Amino acid sequence: MHVGVGEFGVSNEKGGFLKTFALSSCVAVIMVAYTKHTAGLLHVALPESGMDLELAKERPGYFADTGIPALLREMERHGCRRSELVVKLVGGAGTIQPGLKSKMEAEPAGGDGPTVLGAQANSLSICSGLGLVQQMMSKEES
Repeated sequence: MHVGVGEFGVSNEKGGFLKTFALSSCVAVIMVAYTKHTAGLLHVALPESGMDLELAKERPGYFADTGIPALLREMERHGCRRSELVVKLVGGAGTIQPGLKSKMEAEPAGGDGPTVLGAQANSLSICSGLGLVQQMMSKEES
């Protein structure tokens, strides 16, 4: 299944796949429930839907604040529980502060470590609010 900008998809088909292209400054939010053999992919373009509420209604995946909850609901419709999801964020080129590696490196608000900007920061914040941060990639993982 191809997931375009502002779209999301979920698959539990044997041999199925999810793919997206040209992330650049966009962010891909990936949710996997290994026990259910189910994966979801969201291609986020912008951090907040307040800049275009009409577009947010038409394509909730375009924005982090509407797309992440929509993807989570779709994962739950496929029988996945929030507690079993592994969540990864990739992309955000040009939105990461200098000195950070390309993989997700962020700490909770109030931490002394590096921060991320734009769609990536908002995606992290939304995942945190949904209780998904503990499932995200840690700095120690490769």
